[in-house]
Amino acid sequence: MRHAPAPHEAAPLEALPYYGGVYPMSAAPAGPAVVLFENNGFLGSLPGVLRRLSRDGRVCGVYWNVEGDNRLSYAADGRVLVGLDAMFWDEWTGDDVAVLEPELRAMTDLLAGDEDDWQAAAMTVVELVTGVRLTGEWLSGAHPYLTFQRPLATEPRLLTRS
Repeated sequence: MRHAPAPHEAAPLEALPYYGGVYPMSAAPAGPAVVLFENNGFLGSLPGVLRRLSRDGRVCGVYWNVEGDNRLSYAADGRVLVGLDAMFWDEWTGDDVAVLEPELRAMTDLLAGDEDDWQAAAMTVVELVTGVRLTGEWLSGAHPYLTFQRPLATEPRLLTRS
């Protein structure tokens, strides 16, 4: 049985360990919320992780890499409700859009002025949903962090009768 990782002492992003399958994630309180930040990571964008993190609340996140792979996600009460490609906002349809309609409308309004600013627009959605802004000051500070190894523990399967 795996246990939740214990937090390590505060460290700046450049001092976090990246070796042999270790994935660090900074974790710090931000008012009534908690900011989780992965530098060069994607674990927080996985549906199983989003479900677990949102079990008793809400989670909003943005992931992107240098190849343009990205995901704007929103989960609440243990369910992933939104999973959108933030770069192709003009192709959004369906229930995903309705769940965050006012926040996503604000994002598309920003993108209508500059399509190349999709990362900043996606981060604006996170701020509108959570009330938390990721700033340069926060990124340059030292924060407690957690380390994970893959594979991540999966949620227990529910037994069902057929």
